[in-house]
Amino acid sequence: MGRSLLVLACSAVLAVAALSGCFHNTSAVAADQFLSGKVYTRLLVEIDHQQGKAPHASAQDMLRNRILERCNKPDGVQIQVTPFPETDDTWTLSEIRALEKEKRDNSASGSTAVLYILYLGGKYETDGVIGVQYGPTSFALFKDAMANAANPTNPVLPLAFTATDVERSVIVHEFGHVVGLVNHGVAMVRDHEDKEHAGHSKNKDSVMYYAVESLFLGQVFNGPPPTNFDADDIADLRAAGGK
Repeated sequence: MGRSLLVLACSAVLAVAALSGCFHNTSAVAADQFLSGKVYTRLLVEIDHQQGKAPHASAQDMLRNRILERCNKPDGVQIQVTPFPETDDTWTLSEIRALEKEKRDNSASGSTAVLYILYLGGKYETDGVIGVQYGPTSFALFKDAMANAANPTNPVLPLAFTATDVERSVIVHEFGHVVGLVNHGVAMVRDHEDKEHAGHSKNKDSVMYYAVESLFLGQVFNGPPPTNFDADDIADLRAAGGK
């Protein structure tokens, strides 16, 4: 697959939550690489981050734990983190794709599958976005936007969660999209897609709930946003070759 990105725009940006331009995969390539252990028994997570926008250690740990829980990777998970200098503070889809082409060092080969993550400062071109899956094996997180989601301007009430809580939730959410959730490349065992927010769970307690990847978490969650897949998510992952 190399560095080519197969990208199709998802249905629509949500009017209320201004969700990310998440993209539906058109094949089971991600599920085959990440969930199954038939070919790829090891997973490398390559994270490139704008200087000063490094992933929090607990977010890395959370992602590693969810991968080990749900993916058949008997040879383990390795996370590689590399900084790069960059001053841009507003990101378009085409800029993100070009940045991956420039910075990404690894693609699936041998027995190793590769998940690619960009950590960026500033914001996405669509207001309200804190995370976006833009390719079958790639997603981007916006560090400043995640901080803003935990500390909104002029909040009505103080929020009971931190920017790190947001980061832990969003990194799992976008990984969920990469592996095909919800109705996003793998079939649903039971219909649990929110029809008003395509590609997302109807269950507020699922990490795949639509509000997780928007700035408006405080309007939905009283405490930290979820970091766990629910029973329907897990059923879909298992049916597609995961655990």
